[in-house]
Amino acid sequence: MLKIPAPVLRISVVIMTYNRPVTLHRCLESLAFQGLARDCFELVVVDVSADPVTSVLQPFRDGLAIRHEALAPDDVAHVLNFYPRLQGRTA
Repeated sequence: MLKIPAPVLRISVVIMTYNRPVTLHRCLESLAFQGLARDCFELVVVDVSADPVTSVLQPFRDGLAIRHEALAPDDVAHVLNFYPRLQGRTA
């Protein structure tokens, strides 16, 4: 009997953060300790903070596939239209 492999589940978790490093750290801890295999999801952190959260992300980079997108906090329209561009579409 021919066995067909199950499709690979690929999930994108998009987190937008604005000047909340402690909350972001707790969120990343939760994602790091959840049960889904690391190769089944990616994490996109859209950072519009005054101070970039690079130092918050660093301890999690070995265990999570993190894509960090730092955007200017004063460009609200750009931020709102960012997610469709992640998907390769225009807003």
